[in-house]
Order: sequence, then C-alpha cells, then structure tokens
Amino acid sequence: MNASKERSTRYLNMRLDRRSRALLLVAGLLVGAACFLPIWKIDVVTASDSGRLGLSLYANRVEVTGGPEEGVELRRDESSDSRWLPFVLGGLALLLLRGAAIGTGRSLVDLSALFAYLTAFSAWSYAGRLDFYGRYLSAATPEGIAIFVPPLVGHARIEGLDVSSLPAAGAFAVAAAGLAVAWSLVVSWRRSRSSAAGEVRMAA
Repeated sequence: MNASKERSTRYLNMRLDRRSRALLLVAGLLVGAACFLPIWKIDVVTASDSGRLGLSLYANRVEVTGGPEEGVELRRDESSDSRWLPFVLGGLALLLLRGAAIGTGRSLVDLSALFAYLTAFSAWSYAGRLDFYGRYLSAATPEGIAIFVPPLVGHARIEGLDVSSLPAAGAFAVAAAGLAVAWSLVVSWRRSRSSAAGEVRMAA
C-alpha cells in the first residue's frame, strides 16, 4: 500500500519529459485552432431542390452554407453557447500550453480530467440544442415550412427532407487534441514506472 502510494506521489510530482510536453503543445494548438474552425455541420436537401442548405456551427457563431438563401428562414442565435464556448476553448488551450511549458504529472492528470469533462459537457449541451438548430434552419417543402429536429450524428429522412448532422474540422481538431493528451498521460506514466524500476534494480 505504501509502495503504491509512493509511486503515485512520485508520478504526480515528476516533471514531464520532452515527449509529453510536445504532445501537450500539439494539443493546445489544436484546441486553439478549433476556436476558428467549424465544429459541426447540419445539411438539408429538399425534394424540389438538389442544392444543399445548411449550417456551419462555430464556437462563437452560426453560419448559413450552400443553397439559395430565400429557401431558408433565419432566426437569431440567442443561445449561451456562442458566449461560453469560445472562452472554454481558449482557456483550455492556454492551460495545455502552460502544461507543455511547466507541467508535472499532477497537472497532466488535472488537464486530462478537465479535458474529458469539458468535451462531455459540450457534447451534452449540443445534443440538448438540436431543436434550436431545427428552428434556426427552416426549409421550404411543398407542404410549407418544415421545422425539424436534426439527428445528433448521421443522416435522417424528416418530412421529405434529407438531413445530415456531422462533425466538422473543429470537432476533429478537438478529438485529435484529446488523443494527444491521452498519449501524453501514457508516455509520462510509462516513464515514471521505468524510472521506479531502475531505482529498484540499482538498490538491489
């Protein structure tokens, strides 16, 4: 029990090596880039028009893409996501860059937990607002204006409309950043165990 606690304490206080720092640097740059890239895309194809109407969802705004604008009824984005999400992504990017500069095992564990929590919360917030995006983008059909709820991920046929909802470049950047953070955690943990094993062999 004491040996396990000692190993954990040693890891938490250990300064990160170059590989772990480089991975955190990459993660920070990727999260920073996600602030300026589209995070999600919702596309709609009507039966009477082969053109696409859609939304590109950024951290701080919603943009209409494709198709003739007269086929789209726009509503103001009054959501709170456009206010807190850029702040969250920017703050997370700064913390990752700080970890790359002066990080320890403790800060890496904290960053991993914070990253997982923020991405899970953001996904939950997005899923809860799908009905808002359906109202924001109302497509014309032979029966009138169709207000719909897009699928969370994938394609669906809704009231004669082909609707797709898929991650965009920003979401892939955040996912790649998560992989970099996770790999940094693995690299630092292996280094800690290897160092501890070397000390045991020297003591023997």
